[in-house]
Amino acid sequence: MRRHLTPLGAALLTLACGTIFPRYQTAMRAPPPGMREAGALRPPPDTLRRLVFVSAELPPSRPDGRTWDDDGGPDLYAVLYRNDQEVFRTPVAPNTLRPEWPSAAVTARLEPHARFRVELRDDDGPVEELVAETHFTGVPSGAIEGSNMLLRLEGGAVVTIRSLAPEPMLGLGVDYEVHESYLRVLAVEAASPGATAGLRPGDHVVSIDRQSVAALGEVGARQAMDRAALRDVSLTIEREGRPMFVVDVRLDAVYPAR
Repeated sequence: MRRHLTPLGAALLTLACGTIFPRYQTAMRAPPPGMREAGALRPPPDTLRRLVFVSAELPPSRPDGRTWDDDGGPDLYAVLYRNDQEVFRTPVAPNTLRPEWPSAAVTARLEPHARFRVELRDDDGPVEELVAETHFTGVPSGAIEGSNMLLRLEGGAVVTIRSLAPEPMLGLGVDYEVHESYLRVLAVEAASPGATAGLRPGDHVVSIDRQSVAALGEVGARQAMDRAALRDVSLTIEREGRPMFVVDVRLDAVYPAR
C-alpha cells in the first residue's frame, strides 16, 4: 500500500531531516574620539567610496515633448548596479523633477574593471519606468574625496553623487554560523581585521581566547567574537587540508561595503 505525505507532513519531515543553524554578524562600534586622527587605524582601500546620492534633475519634458507623468511630477529614485547586480537604491522622491535624497548613502566597492550602471526610475504605482541611465567602468575620474560627481544621463537628466571616504568601524568583520562545537565562517569583509588575520569562508573557529566554543555555548561564543570590537582576540581555527592553527586578530578598522 502506497502512502502519501500531506503538505504538513512533508514540511515536518524536511525540518526533521535538516538542522537550521543560527547565523550572526560580528558586532561593530565607532572608534573612540581621536583614534582615527592619531593614525591608529589603517586607511580604507582605494577602491572603497562612500557614495551619497544627493539629488537628480530632469528636463521639463521628455525628448519627444511629452510630460513625464500624467498625475503630477514623476516619482523618482536612483539605482546603482555593479556587473548587472543591484548594489543600492535611493528612496522614492514623489512628484518632482528635482528629487533630493538627504540620507541616501552606500559604501561601495569600485573595482577597477567592474562595470557600473546608474539608473533613474519613475515609481508610478504598479509600473516602474526607466527614465534614463549611464554606464562607467571602475572608479570614475570625478570620484575625488569630498567632491561631487555629476553623472549625465541620456535625455538631459543629471544625477549628483558626492564621493566620500568610508567611515571606519571597529570589529572583526565576519559572518558565521553557530554549531555545537565550532563556528563556521560564512563570509569575511574584505577590508577587515578578520581578512587581515587570514580568515576564510569555511573555516571552523573552535576556540576564542583559549575558551572552546563548546564550553562557551551560543551566547558566550557570540559575546567572545564581539570582543574584537573592543580589543585583540585569539582564534583557534580548523581548516581542511592543514593542522589546527591560531590567528591573532588585532583591534583595527573594518570598512563594511557592498
